[in-house]
Amino acid sequence: MGSINCVIFTHHIKLYRIKRFIKIFLWITGILLLLFGALLYSLRFPAVQTWATARVTNYLSRELKTTVSVGAVNVEFLKSLLLTDVLVKDIRQDTLLFAHELKATIALQTLFSDKKKLVLNEVALNRARVSLSRSKQTRDMNFQFLADYFGGGGKDTSSTDFYFAINKVKLSDVHFTYRDYKWDDKSRGIDFEDIDLQHLDGTFINIQPVPDSVTFYADNLSFKEKSGFNVKRFSSYVTLTPNQMRFDKVLIQTPFSDVRAKQYSMSFNDITDFEDYIKKVVMRSEFEESVVSSNDIQYFASELFGLNKFIRFKGQVRGTVDNLKGKNLFIEFGKNTVYEGDIALNGLPEINTTFINLNIKKLSTTKADIESIKQFPFEGSENISLPANMAELGLTSFNGVFTGFYNDFVAYGNIKTAIGYLSSDVNLKFNEKMDKSTYSGKLSATNFDLGKFWNQGGEVGKATFNAEVAGSGFTSSMVNAKLSGKVNSIQLKGYDYRNITIDGQVAKRLFNGAVMVSDPNLDMNFKGSVDFREKQPVFNFYALVKK
Repeated sequence: MGSINCVIFTHHIKLYRIKRFIKIFLWITGILLLLFGALLYSLRFPAVQTWATARVTNYLSRELKTTVSVGAVNVEFLKSLLLTDVLVKDIRQDTLLFAHELKATIALQTLFSDKKKLVLNEVALNRARVSLSRSKQTRDMNFQFLADYFGGGGKDTSSTDFYFAINKVKLSDVHFTYRDYKWDDKSRGIDFEDIDLQHLDGTFINIQPVPDSVTFYADNLSFKEKSGFNVKRFSSYVTLTPNQMRFDKVLIQTPFSDVRAKQYSMSFNDITDFEDYIKKVVMRSEFEESVVSSNDIQYFASELFGLNKFIRFKGQVRGTVDNLKGKNLFIEFGKNTVYEGDIALNGLPEINTTFINLNIKKLSTTKADIESIKQFPFEGSENISLPANMAELGLTSFNGVFTGFYNDFVAYGNIKTAIGYLSSDVNLKFNEKMDKSTYSGKLSATNFDLGKFWNQGGEVGKATFNAEVAGSGFTSSMVNAKLSGKVNSIQLKGYDYRNITIDGQVAKRLFNGAVMVSDPNLDMNFKGSVDFREKQPVFNFYALVKK
C-alpha cells in the first residue's frame, strides 16, 4: 500500500511539472509574440524604419563590397514596402541603380502557402536610372557580382522548389543605359553597344522565372533612344531563354510606323553572338499587315537617312541580316507600286554587293512612283529621273524572276503596259546616267505601240516581234543597240506589214543593217541605212523589191 501511494505521489509531481512547463512555455511564447508584435508595430515609426534600414544597407555594403543606400523606408505590415532614393553601385563604384521610388506589394496568400513561394503583386519603379555595362577586359556585366552573391556563388540551385514571381512591374520615367566598353565606334543610328533609353514607361505583367527561361507580357512600353528613334507603344508576349528571345503578338507604334507581327524571334548560340548580330543572330518573323517608314528603319540601316518614304507590307522573313529570305511578301509603295512574291538577299547591309533573287508573282509601278524616290545617297536633293517616254508605259506590271545585283541583274518574265505586252530575258546594268545604262538579251512584244513609245506620231504604230537586243539608252535620241530578230507585224503609215526579218544597228535615230520583208504588199530585201535625225530622212541602201 505504501508503494502504491509513492507511485501516485510521484505521478502527481510529474504531472505538476508538465503543467508548469506548459505554463512557462505559453508564457514565453506570449512574451515572444508580444515582442514580435511590438517589433512589427515599431517598424511603423520613421525612426525605427531608418535605424533598421541603416543596419541592412550597411550590412549589404560590407557583404557586396560596394555602396548600397536608401534615403527613407515606409513599411506597411504584410502589405507593402516603399523605398525612396535607393542607390546601388557596382564594384567600380559606378551607379548601377538609382530609384527615386521603389515600391513592392506582396500577394498575402503566398506567405501562408505550404510551399516555398513568394509572389509580389506589384513592383513600381519611378524616376529611376539603370546603368548596365560590360567590361572590355573580363567581358563580365557590371551586375555579375550580385548574381554571384545571391546565386550562391554559382552553386546549382535548380533542385530547390522555391517559387518566385511578380504579377506586375510598372516603370515610370526610367532612364536605361547599356555600354559595352569593348567598342568605341560611333553610329548615326542605334548603336547596340551604346544604348541610351530615356523616358522609359510601361508595364511588365505576370513575370514568371522558370528553369532556364523567363516569360512575361510587355504592355504599353514607350521610350526615346539617344539616336532619335522613338517608340510610342510596344506590346508583346515575351519569352527569354539562353538561346532565344521570342516575341508573340507584337505591336510597335512610332510617330511614323505601325508594325504588327504574329511572331518574331532572335536565335543565337550564345549572348556574345550579338557582337556580330549581322552574321550570327537568326531572325524569324511572321508580319501581319503593317506600315513601316524609312524614318524608323534608318536608325537600323543608316544608308536610308533622308529617304523619307513608307511602305505597307506583310509576310514571313527568316535568316540573318547578311542572308535574309522573305516568303509570301506583300509590299505597297506610293500610289501604284505593289510587290507580291519571295525575296532572298545575300550580302546586306552593303547594298552595292548584295546579291538579290526575287521570285515575283506581281510587280507593278509607274514612272511617277519611281521618280518620287531620291537618288542615292538619299540626303541629296535630286530624285531618280527616267526618260520622258517611260510615262507612255503607264501602269506597268511584271511577273517573273529578278536575279543579280541592284545595278546589274537579269530579269525574265512577262510585262504588261498601257501600250502593249512585253516578254523579256534581259540583263540590265544601270548607270547613274540612265542613257549609259546597258542591256542585252531576248525581248518579245505583242501589240506594243512603238510609235507612242518612240514618239513617232502616226508614222509607226503597234508591233509584234521576237528579237535579241544588246545596247544602251532608252530614248530614240540616245539609243545605241544591236537588234536582230523577226517582226511578225508592224504598223507603218496605217498598214500592218508582216513577216519581217531584221539584223542591224540602231543608234540615235539611225538604222544601219539588213531588212527582209515577205508581205502580200511588199516583198523586199533591204541592206543599207536610214537616218531619221533630220527633218527629212536620209536613205542610203541597196534593195531588191520583187513586189
